[in-house]
Amino acid sequence: MTAPRPTGRGAVARPWDLSDSRPVGYVFLSYTRADQAYIERLAAQAEQRGIAVWFDSDIESGERWLDIIEAKVRSCAAFAPLVTPASLESDWCRRELLLADQLGKPVLALVQQGTTVPMQLVDRQYETVAAGQLPAGRWFDTLAGTALASSAEGASTTTSSSPSSSPEARELDLRLIGEGAGLLRRSQLDRFFDLVEKRLILAEPLDADVRLSIRMNLETAAFFASKRQRRRADGLQRQLEDGPGYGQRA
Repeated sequence: MTAPRPTGRGAVARPWDLSDSRPVGYVFLSYTRADQAYIERLAAQAEQRGIAVWFDSDIESGERWLDIIEAKVRSCAAFAPLVTPASLESDWCRRELLLADQLGKPVLALVQQGTTVPMQLVDRQYETVAAGQLPAGRWFDTLAGTALASSAEGASTTTSSSPSSSPEARELDLRLIGEGAGLLRRSQLDRFFDLVEKRLILAEPLDADVRLSIRMNLETAAFFASKRQRRRADGLQRQLEDGPGYGQRA
């Protein structure tokens, strides 16, 4: 699938700061399979700049795949479609963009030169790029700033919905929603599992959105985790289903 990216027009030189302690959510990259090589380059560049991204390269087709895609669009901090002639022919790209638009997600698109701009993007910022060319650095800066602002807005909603939670629990909840999907790479899975484990042993109730985010990320991880990591993910999933919190390790 393809994800939208912010345009550089009117962008501040650097509207974000990686030293900022606030948790930053991930950017959903929407694309079509014909453009996968490009989206992998785009994702690598974003991650080098400290921007957490998610796209569907680690999951397989099927009913569970559809559930994961929907959950990822719903919980992302920003949605960035790569608009190309191939993506305009993709029903899935259109559905993802429509869902993001209906949810009011910040949409920051990259449009390949010569490609018709979809109706949902006519009043949105977007950057035009030549085929195969990555966007300028200012586009990544705008994307990072948008994700940070959206995460901060979502964080205020999450914390207000769980006023009885301890400061430690609230901080972990924000990190699990904001950082979780960005850690879904085999090399970083154990960091994600550590966050989940720390939250579960606090024995404090989990907000419904946090619980859903953890569950979906654990299910996604099972598709590409090592055998050892899969056993750990299965154990955490069982703990998550058993109750709202845990006073000791399983």
